[in-house]
Amino acid sequence: MSTPVDERVLANVVEWAGDHDEWGDFRAEVFGAHFGPLMDGLELTDEALFERLGPMTPLVLTAVMEDFLASRFGDDGERNVVDEYLARRGWLEKKQAASYLRAVRDSTPSLYEIVALDPGRAVTVRDLVRETDPERVPDRQLSETTTVWDCFAGRLVGAGRTRRFTEGRLPFPRQAATMCMEDLIGLTKDLPRRLRKAARKEGKKVQMSQLEAREFLLQSPMGPVFFTNQFVMFHVEQAEAGPPELRNTDDEPLVLSTVRFPIAGSEADLAAALDGLTEFDRDGPELNWSWRGRELPPAPLPKELVGDDPEAGTGYLSLGMAEIAGGALQLHVNSVERAERGRELIASRLGALVGTPLTSHEDPAARLENGGGEPGTGYEEPDIPPAEMEAVIHEFQERHYRQVLDESVPMLGNRSPRQAVKTKKGRAAVVEWLKFIENAESQAALQQKRRPLDLSWLWAELKIPKVGSKP
Repeated sequence: MSTPVDERVLANVVEWAGDHDEWGDFRAEVFGAHFGPLMDGLELTDEALFERLGPMTPLVLTAVMEDFLASRFGDDGERNVVDEYLARRGWLEKKQAASYLRAVRDSTPSLYEIVALDPGRAVTVRDLVRETDPERVPDRQLSETTTVWDCFAGRLVGAGRTRRFTEGRLPFPRQAATMCMEDLIGLTKDLPRRLRKAARKEGKKVQMSQLEAREFLLQSPMGPVFFTNQFVMFHVEQAEAGPPELRNTDDEPLVLSTVRFPIAGSEADLAAALDGLTEFDRDGPELNWSWRGRELPPAPLPKELVGDDPEAGTGYLSLGMAEIAGGALQLHVNSVERAERGRELIASRLGALVGTPLTSHEDPAARLENGGGEPGTGYEEPDIPPAEMEAVIHEFQERHYRQVLDESVPMLGNRSPRQAVKTKKGRAAVVEWLKFIENAESQAALQQKRRPLDLSWLWAELKIPKVGSKP
C-alpha cells in the first residue's frame, strides 16, 4: 500500500516537471504513446474516451503518469525525470521518499492474480506473466478492497517488508485478464525466433525462452502501453455493450425456482416411484435425484480412462434437482420454464402420491440488492433478518452450482465440469472456471457487505486441490 509520503513525493515530481517545458514535452510524448492509437482506433476524442472509462479514468491516468516517471528519454536514454528531480531537489526529500522515487523509476508493470487474502494485513499474489511462485505483499488497503482471484496490472516496488504496489493499479476482470494474457503470449511467441534470425545475419547466437521474451516486453516501452491498451479497450467495449443477461443452457432467463409438492402417500412409496422414472437419477443413498435432460456430446477422453466402457465420457444435461424433505417433494430448477415443465412431468407421472404443487421464484441478486445499501423509492425494510436472508441466498447459490456440475458450460467447450475435468486441457479450463465463479461470488459479497459463499466444496467435488499456485 502506498503511503501519503509516497503520493506526496510523486506529486512533487509531477509539479516540478510541469514547470519545465522540456519535461512537459516528454510527458506529452508518453501520454501520446498510450492514448494516441486508442483514440485513432476507436475514433474517439480524448474527452469521449474518458467519458466511456468513467470512474476508471483516474486509475488509467495514474498508471500512465507512473510510466512517465519510469521512462527514459534522449538519444541514449540518458534522461529520466526522477533522476533530474533528485539531482536538483533531492535535498528536500527524506531518504524514504527518495528511495520510493527510485523504486518507481526502476519498476515495470505486470499482470498479477490474488491467490489469498489476509484481511487487514496482506495479499498473496502471483505474477501471471512471469509465472512466479505466490508472494505475500503487506498491503492493508488492498487486502480489504479486493477478493481472491482478482487480477490487476500494476507495479510491485521495494523489497522485504517495504514491498508494495504503487497507486497505478488497473483492475482486470478475469475475462479481461484471460484475454490480456492470450494477447501477450501471442505478441511474444515469435520473438525468440525473430531475434535468432537477426543474430545469425550478424554471425551471432541468441537464445531466448518464452518467459524471457515476456520479460523483454515488460522491460520495453511497449510493456506499459500494452496494459493500458488492453484495459481501456475492454472497458470501452463493455460500456458500449451494456450488462449481459444471465441465461441457462436452454437460453432461458436465469431465475432460481422451486416447485413444492406436498406428499399425499408415504415417503418410501414416493422415493420408489421416483427411482422408477427414467427422467430422474438418484444421487447416492440420500433422498436426492437429478432431473436428467438431453444427452451431452461425449467428452474426448484419453484411452486409459475410456478402457472398454462404451459409455465412458457420455453424460446428460442436468435440468434440476429433486429432494424429499420437510414432508414435501421439492424440485429446484433455474428458470421459470423449467419449473413449469417439471411441475407437469411430476404431476402426470406420480399422480396420487403428491398433492397440488406451489411454485416460487427467486432472483438472489435482486433480493440482496434491495436489502443492502440505501433504500430506493417505495422500498420497505424486509422482515427477514440479514443473517437468515444470507442463508437463503447461500442455499439457492449452492443448489445452483450443484446443478451446474452436470450441465454443459460454454467456458468448458459446452461440456459439463465433471466431463471436462477428465482431460489435462479440460482440467485446466475447469480450474479457470472455478476461479471465475469464486471470484464473481466474492466480489458480489464484498459489494453487498456479506460473507461470500464458501465454494471450497466445488473444488473438492471435482477433485482439484485448491492451491494458490498455477494449476
